[in-house]
Amino acid sequence: MQTYRPDLENMSVKGPNDIAHVVMVAVVYFTFRLAADFFLPSDEGTENLEHLLGPALGWAVVSTALTVGYARLQLRQYELRVDENELRVTSTCMDRSIHRGQIRTLMEENHGLIVSSRGKVGAYLWGGVLISRALPEYEQLKRLAESWKVAA
Repeated sequence: MQTYRPDLENMSVKGPNDIAHVVMVAVVYFTFRLAADFFLPSDEGTENLEHLLGPALGWAVVSTALTVGYARLQLRQYELRVDENELRVTSTCMDRSIHRGQIRTLMEENHGLIVSSRGKVGAYLWGGVLISRALPEYEQLKRLAESWKVAA
């Protein structure tokens, strides 16, 4: 079994999608909070939509900051273990693995390759194992994951 940790000191993987992803997360949080306040009204009522926008915007900003902060913390404590039949990612609060022959989806993004046993929609919603682009062995691990992919 080999263990890999990204070189975060020299990690310079940034792109235009980073900001787009953060904005998308904020929009989702804002929309859910606004919908919840609108359809599950409190004693204050929902007659005035402007009254609901402030709390929804505040919720979106705070929730997005916590989500992004948590994701970055997980990446700092990220560890990828590879053996002959499994890719396993561990961090403080996460332990995910995928076995040889179960890989259905490979999605390359700014931070690396997401490997999942689900289809593209499932991989987008529930994630998978991340092979970080900050790893010096990234290309080698990417080829390994591609060789383990189930034939379509």
